[in-house]
Amino acid sequence: MKLIVLMVVSSAAALGQAPTKSGAVSGVITDAVSHQGIRHVTVTLLRNPTYVYEARTDDAGRFQIANIEPGKYGVNSVRGDGYWYPQRFPFVGYTVSEDHETIVNLEMMPLGTISGRVSDDGGEPLVDAQVAAMEYTRPAGGTGLAKGAMTDDRGEYRIYGVRPGRYMVRAWLAPTPLPKGTLRVGPTTGYAPQYFPYGLDRSEASPVSMPAGQEVGSIDFRLRRSRLFQLRGTFTIDEAVVGEPKIWTRSCQSDGGAVMESYPASLGSSGGFEVQGLPIGRYCVSLEALGTRFATERIEITDRDVEGVRLEGRVPPPIVGTVIDRSGKELRGSVALAPVGSEAVKTMLGQLQDGKFSIANVPPGDYRVLVMTGFQYLVSIRYGAQDALDGIIHVSGQGTPLELEVASDSSKVGGSVRTEDDKPVVGATVTIAPVGRRENRIDLIRMAYTDEAGRFSVPNVATGDYQVFAWGDADVPMAIDPRFRAMFESRAASLSVIGGAASNVEVKLIPADAVRQAKERF
Repeated sequence: MKLIVLMVVSSAAALGQAPTKSGAVSGVITDAVSHQGIRHVTVTLLRNPTYVYEARTDDAGRFQIANIEPGKYGVNSVRGDGYWYPQRFPFVGYTVSEDHETIVNLEMMPLGTISGRVSDDGGEPLVDAQVAAMEYTRPAGGTGLAKGAMTDDRGEYRIYGVRPGRYMVRAWLAPTPLPKGTLRVGPTTGYAPQYFPYGLDRSEASPVSMPAGQEVGSIDFRLRRSRLFQLRGTFTIDEAVVGEPKIWTRSCQSDGGAVMESYPASLGSSGGFEVQGLPIGRYCVSLEALGTRFATERIEITDRDVEGVRLEGRVPPPIVGTVIDRSGKELRGSVALAPVGSEAVKTMLGQLQDGKFSIANVPPGDYRVLVMTGFQYLVSIRYGAQDALDGIIHVSGQGTPLELEVASDSSKVGGSVRTEDDKPVVGATVTIAPVGRRENRIDLIRMAYTDEAGRFSVPNVATGDYQVFAWGDADVPMAIDPRFRAMFESRAASLSVIGGAASNVEVKLIPADAVRQAKERF
């Protein structure tokens, strides 16, 4: 058996001395589809920075690590060309005992490719067109940018290393901007972004299914040349704004999806700006500085250039507020406002001092409220007249106070995951999700992974009612979406958590194949 073993252990081992008491780990890394062993995969076990062990699989996918210091270890990483191992954190725990060999068998998911051709309306190849695949994985049906590629001299592209799932594929040939000071004569033409197969808007896109380890070909585009338009306007910005101002024009998206194309503006010295090469569509024009958005205007381009857009960059009033602990404990930490949707720029923090906080430069928009004070959880969110049971507030820029109440009576939830034939499951992903009016509170969702005995333990679970899911597929980012969880309600275990009281629950595994099929439909 061909095997390469690399070790970095204690300082004594680094000097060539093996542990006086040691154990071993061995196992097989297999393809999750073919169930065949995978060669040349690097497996890393981690206990802490002092105890790190690596091994490489042989041609049959087997590996073995000897002389391991006894203790609790996690699989820190599994790396293999053409495969993907969903990283779990905290790591799935394995116990290494003296004079004992622990078995660790893992599956990796084979990656696939999406390929095709991009041509113009006459069938001629388009060179250097950008093709991107966006995976349907975000909450509320949004998308995340997964992979991209550019076309070659034949107009062909190939996106490799694509995970299984459903994808929205889009092609775009960016216009070539005119050099500064060039006088434009006549209308500009170019190619508008197109979603597969023929959509000019993402709502017209047809999802492309990506089975594990497969090549999905013939995802072809024929882009139609059409007129491109210009946007012109003026801007002003407060002296209090720090940083160089920039203006970006982006497609307006309301679903939290990735914004695929951004058009920078040329700024004039007298407060004017111009954006070139805009196809027909709806856009958000934003004035930003150092990652903070100070003004946004929505425009629509139909059949002509747009003139007279005015952006007034004003520093918004800070969001000030209070945080009260029900038990009267003194609180330390911070309050965060995380933007909801693609137009917002970044998450903003305010430090707590004597139960009060202030968050500067919060532009209008929707934000998720988060408290980072240790073991407390949010029980009440009041923003003016808004009672934000779902954890989201709408900031209008009026300086409305934000009043938060937290509780400290979180509980510990433990349990086990078993198959239908009552066998324990190692490495299952467990999601504890609130139900009812709190179902969208992602700050209350807790996740864990089962250990070698199929057990899990989750601290800091807020008081309330929950459903507990055990996924056979570790890559389930959409589990935070209540609509996805609703597809498996019949397989969830119900749980009521009472403040401070430990709970225990047994959950049946949702098989990986069922999860993957649901992901394709979602």
